[in-house]
Amino acid sequence: YQAGFLKRTLKLSISIGLVMALAIYSLLSILITLNPNAQDSERSLQTSVILLLSIASLWLVNVLSRPLKSIRGLIVLGCYLVFIATFVISPLSNFFGFLSPQPLELVWSLALGFVSCAAIELLYRFTKKPRC
Repeated sequence: YQAGFLKRTLKLSISIGLVMALAIYSLLSILITLNPNAQDSERSLQTSVILLLSIASLWLVNVLSRPLKSIRGLIVLGCYLVFIATFVISPLSNFFGFLSPQPLELVWSLALGFVSCAAIELLYRFTKKPRC
């Protein structure tokens, strides 16, 4: 047991949960504002949200797996490859019900995904245990 582990874990998980919720809310608000008919395409909005969450959660896996040496690095790389394959390989994307995102949806999903990654990185750096 490391002193302060529970406090750091709760601080990080609650903060990242809020970042993810804010990112999803922002993405949906932007997409629906820019295209009022977007609500009619629920699957398209779901695909955009999954893309955003996948980017941010894979970054969280990356951050928590550091240092990325040997097996850890291979596992993280495998996660990224599965993520890409899920969206690129047609039978997989059809199985999960993903649609090819429109350019506007793709740009906003990627932009907010990368902003979320930056927020996760900052939160991790502020909550990690100081080295003695």
